[in-house]
Amino acid sequence: MRSDATHRISESARLLSGELHPRTSSRLERDRVDGMPPHSVEVGHSSRDPANRGVATPATHYRLTAMSCSRGALVPRPNPTYAVHFTHVSHLESIVAQGLLADSHAQGAGLKVEVGNTGIKDQRRRREVPVAPRGVVADYVPFYFAPRSPMMFAIECGNVPTYTAGCDELVYLVSTVDLLCALGQPVTFTDRNAALNVARYSTAPEDLDDLVDWPLMKAAYWRNTSDDPERRERRMAECLVHRRVPWAAFTGVVARKQTCAAVAHATLDSLGASIPVSVRPNWYF
Repeated sequence: MRSDATHRISESARLLSGELHPRTSSRLERDRVDGMPPHSVEVGHSSRDPANRGVATPATHYRLTAMSCSRGALVPRPNPTYAVHFTHVSHLESIVAQGLLADSHAQGAGLKVEVGNTGIKDQRRRREVPVAPRGVVADYVPFYFAPRSPMMFAIECGNVPTYTAGCDELVYLVSTVDLLCALGQPVTFTDRNAALNVARYSTAPEDLDDLVDWPLMKAAYWRNTSDDPERRERRMAECLVHRRVPWAAFTGVVARKQTCAAVAHATLDSLGASIPVSVRPNWYF
């Protein structure tokens, strides 16, 4: 009999290849991110010690309560809970060799192509993380819970001054919260962009049900509205992994076009690190 971890990896591969098709509710079907693998198997439990959880201020608590009411009944996290990180395809070789490094470590490790907004990265280097193992946000590898993020949209629109090549050479690295936890990675979660002072933090996977706006994660569009002016920042809810994510944590690679997928596949094959590589233009803008 296969182990649970092997089963999860096999299932992820089938989802990435399109062999499995997740079912979604009819209410979300019209605007969901089509093709996004469903989220999530039951994850391991972290300590529920308040010392390891973000402490919300009264103002933050009010905002969270209002947010929960505005979006209706809370929706449990998907099973498995997917986590995706995008990077330039040229980084695959170093990620296989060294793992995916947090920004504060990657800057000194020969980062080839900087696709992030340097102003935002500076902000993340100053924003302290209020839960263990603490440090600053830049000490953590960031993952989103869905593709088509506001950050990728900024790149697509040419709004990142230091990177103007668009998204054709960007690839997603796909993992799951439960796999990251099973590998013993120190994982932290936020309800929105982690650099914001109002962001709520937790190290407990069981908090994800009400920490993250799951219906919004399934939506293809996330612009703010007059009734909900925080949609954009909530769409950037994060799964943060301290310092480094080993290659073993990734179950697939997704590219926008076949040309980039071919480069990714050839790179991984040459390193003996092959995992499924898929072309999914609907994960991009």
